[in-house]
Amino acid sequence: MAYPPAYYQEHAPEALWQLLHDYPFALLCITAEGRITATHLPMLLITPEHGGAAPYGSLEAHVAINNPAVAALRAGAEVLVVASGPHAYVSPAWYPDSRTVPTWNYLSAQARGRAEALPAERVLPHLEALVTRFEQPDAGYIPAGSHPWTLQGTSADKENPSRVDPATVQQLMRGIFAFRIDIAELTGVRKLNQNKSARDIASVIRHLQAIGTDQTRAVAAAMAALPPKE
Repeated sequence: MAYPPAYYQEHAPEALWQLLHDYPFALLCITAEGRITATHLPMLLITPEHGGAAPYGSLEAHVAINNPAVAALRAGAEVLVVASGPHAYVSPAWYPDSRTVPTWNYLSAQARGRAEALPAERVLPHLEALVTRFEQPDAGYIPAGSHPWTLQGTSADKENPSRVDPATVQQLMRGIFAFRIDIAELTGVRKLNQNKSARDIASVIRHLQAIGTDQTRAVAAAMAALPPKE
């Protein structure tokens, strides 16, 4: 028996790339020193059209040099990256047609591959790309209209007290291990009550919209985008 059921599975790379892009603070799982370890960290997605490995793309990230996972990452161990998208509790009281128990609706993506250390000359560009990704004023990570911070500063940043000088950047770089994962397997789950009737789905959407949090609105929007029930 397939798990999760086929109607919950997501295999379209474009949909999974979007999830990895929209929810970049992911969970890196790896066996290190005989134990399964998990590290939360921001991931930078690189699709094949932008230099990532075909057909599923690549992920770049870095961890502190004293992280227990570093030895395994340096050795090219297999890793699992989990990106958790929007999720929401679903009460059985919301179903007009079904008599069942509570559940949880959610979207997630899982990427598997082997880690590879970034060459020394790629570490600074990796960090600059991460900073640029999250310092864009329209990306939702800093207030709109803010002046983006840059890793090494620009001529306009000379009077900015938050500017980091190049020597400090080089010193900090010695305290991290940067790596790349060429994605060998990319799968996802889109559990959105696909096994329920159209009336049940519509009712759940209304209740999630009524709760009105970012999470519940996002799940409701994903449910509303499902193909219509026959």
